[in-house]
Amino acid sequence: MVQPVPWKMRLPGDLRTRMDEGQKWVQEYFASWAKSFLETKQRSRWKEITDTTNQAGYRWVWTTFQGLRIDTKLAAIQKLQALGISSEKKWWGDKEFLAHWLKSGRIEHTTITVRILPNKPLRLCFIGMEPSLDPDITCDIQMSKNALPKTCSVLEPRRADAFCRETMKARHHLLHSLGATESQIQCLIKLNAEICMREEAGAIEI
Repeated sequence: MVQPVPWKMRLPGDLRTRMDEGQKWVQEYFASWAKSFLETKQRSRWKEITDTTNQAGYRWVWTTFQGLRIDTKLAAIQKLQALGISSEKKWWGDKEFLAHWLKSGRIEHTTITVRILPNKPLRLCFIGMEPSLDPDITCDIQMSKNALPKTCSVLEPRRADAFCRETMKARHHLLHSLGATESQIQCLIKLNAEICMREEAGAIEI
């Protein structure tokens, strides 16, 4: 039986070297930058949310986990409880659970939203410091269950033409091929969005 040739062995020598250099850059520099960027942002947001809940007298926050590779509601609850995530029985029962499947029948990831007590285990998940969670799993917190859709915007480049869109897709694909995770790439997208919004705000003020 003929064994498939690894994709890196099919690349020209110079391109293979460039790919190796790119993967090394992602592992040694980009990954650590993304981790620091995410922690800084999430720590600040955690403080803002908990300060608000304390002032308002709220005990619970609405939390959404995305990326868990679990195919049942019960397994998702058990996973969160094993992490130390705390909720009441009625809130576990009222959770929202969505599973995304590939055509092959394999589960891609899941989304679970539930009302949770903002404790230390949730904080570790939120700031990306829970070691047992896959790096691509994201955790988002809102004061209200319906807060997220009301505060979302669609950001597009100024030149939202086909070439620009394809360039952005190509960069995304390149980072993935070099070993970057989806959450790491999202950090770069967020940084670019912040820079663009500051530039727009400056232009308006002038």
